Amino acid sequence: MAQIVLEIQTNNDENLIERRFASEMTIPDLKNRLELITGASASEMELIFRDSSGNLIGPHDDSKCLGDYLVPGGELRLRLNVTGPNVVKLDDLSGVQKFELDDEEYSKRSDSVRAFKMKNKLGRFAASTAGDDSNDDECVEHMKLGDRCEVTVKNMPPRRGCIMYIGKLGTKPGIFVGVRYDEPWGKNNGTFENVRYFECPPNYGSFVKPNLVKVGDFPELNDGLE
Repeated sequence: MAQIVLEIQTNNDENLIERRFASEMTIPDLKNRLELITGASASEMELIFRDSSGNLIGPHDDSKCLGDYLVPGGELRLRLNVTGPNVVKLDDLSGVQKFELDDEEYSKRSDSVRAFKMKNKLGRFAASTAGDDSNDDECVEHMKLGDRCEVTVKNMPPRRGCIMYIGKLGTKPGIFVGVRYDEPWGKNNGTFENVRYFECPPNYGSFVKPNLVKVGDFPELNDGLE
């Protein structure tokens, strides 16, 4: 079954769209399909066919099929101008009713793009890494100095402590959180590149990315060493 490319325009407007239809499609069936594209009523629309070079072939005849308008030996392509009451410009969307959904209702849908990204951890829902500073501001939004926290780094046990600093760290990109650990699990004493950011004993301080820090009611762990 041959497919014919129709270059469709309305009221001789310069804007057009292309659609493919079977050459055996009858003109009444074509009109019904064009209702969804042009906004015109099938019973009132008029069709003018031209060949691919723009030469006039003639008005439509409801007893014919689309393939009857092809030029013998020519391209499987026709130009079609649709006229009639209520025909819309093909680039005019002002009359198209928009489907709107508030954010709360959209978030409940399981078939949305957002749900797909959340399920597959894509885009802003992707799991953050220590080198990813794209969501630093969001992570530290609910943090403040003095908060108890738990730091979780890959391949290491959780470490608890207290937030002592939130901000830039030397020339390193992004935001860092300075933590004073309950035990000597850190790497410094609150100093980085000879700059003091907070006070703590040696090996009790560390600077970590915000996505590794969880704020909450985390009491000091009793390791049984005392």
